[in-house]
Amino acid sequence: MRIGSNKLESVLPASIGELQSLEFFDASLNKLNSTLPTTLGRLSNLKQLYLAANNIIGSIPSTIGGLLALEELWLNNNRLTGTIPSEIGKVLKLRSFLVFHNKMTGTIPSVLGSLSNIGELTLDRNDFTGTIPEELGNLQKAYDISMTVNMLQGSVPNSMCLLREAGTLQRFEVDSKLGCTCCTNGCARPRMDC
Repeated sequence: MRIGSNKLESVLPASIGELQSLEFFDASLNKLNSTLPTTLGRLSNLKQLYLAANNIIGSIPSTIGGLLALEELWLNNNRLTGTIPSEIGKVLKLRSFLVFHNKMTGTIPSVLGSLSNIGELTLDRNDFTGTIPEELGNLQKAYDISMTVNMLQGSVPNSMCLLREAGTLQRFEVDSKLGCTCCTNGCARPRMDC
């Protein structure tokens, strides 16, 4: 179902969970001003969920773990708050997870490292704190990981350096204030492309 780019000023109804056979849902580039209904977790056949560039508020519901067929989840450019739920670790087919340009908080969950199919993980421009989990180095299929403009501390884990050296990871961007033993001379300010 594609309803993107229509300037819709509505809410995502809880009844969306009744669309059991839905595999594709794109409502990006609208003016949706609601929370993410917990009933989204009932969409066990959903493969692509695009809700980017709306006014979605609240947090990502823990029921997201029920989306076992999900491959792409784009929630960027909204007003989401709260943390990334640990249940995201159950969505093992996930290849693309975009939550940049929100107001999310908390630490980056180490469970993201169990998403072995992730190619694109973009967490920029939120309020994430803590350190980069060592487990992200398990993302052997990742080609693009970015987490700039957050409140992260510490150093880039060695596992991320090894992932970059393996050759699959083409872009890895972090804030320059983080220590990094594997970053090259091409590090740009205020971020580093390691």
